[in-house]
Amino acid sequence: MTPWSYDPLRLWKVRMFYLRSPAALLVFPERRAMVPGAITGATGEEHSMARTLSERLRAHEQQKARLAEAEAKLKLDERKQRTRRLVEAGALVEKCGLLEMDSNALYGALLSLRDGADDKAQVEKWAALGGRTFAREAKARDEGKQAVLLTFAAPLPKDATTALRKAGFRYSKVMQHWEGLARPGDADALAKAHGGTTRQVGGIGEAGGQPGGTDAAKAAE
Repeated sequence: MTPWSYDPLRLWKVRMFYLRSPAALLVFPERRAMVPGAITGATGEEHSMARTLSERLRAHEQQKARLAEAEAKLKLDERKQRTRRLVEAGALVEKCGLLEMDSNALYGALLSLRDGADDKAQVEKWAALGGRTFAREAKARDEGKQAVLLTFAAPLPKDATTALRKAGFRYSKVMQHWEGLARPGDADALAKAHGGTTRQVGGIGEAGGQPGGTDAAKAAE
């Protein structure tokens, strides 16, 4: 058989060779599905660019999500601070004895202060008056108080621990007692109410109580 004789196998090989060539697949895109393992028209560089773009888009979305989360946290912190400030302002109104005033009257009284808020000298006078009043009240509140330890033989129920914390005591896990500043008589009453004993820090003496709890006292210095 001559080299130019009809050879179906040889013709099939030549045809498959040209069908697999990148040029043929670019000119005839429909042939890509016909040829097993045929390369696509995109080059390796184009594939790399596509992957890089996809990664950048994904990183951008992740950054947006982080920024949105940070912004939400900032807004939450701002709301908490504003709520705290509003509670503090309400407590000051009550402390001044103005809470029972009619809403219109209270609002008018506060409006009368607004003009003075722009006067630096007036604000300094208000600050000095408030500071002195706070200091005087704190001194009166702590007058006669001493560092006291409360000891109990057994764990206290929740209502008892709540009463102790409200009275200014805190529990020391290390020393196993409750400690705080209190007037001796008030401390003795708390201890006896829950079956405990009191001791003034400095060894002035021990006051009776009935053993009954094992929570301990707070030492305030």
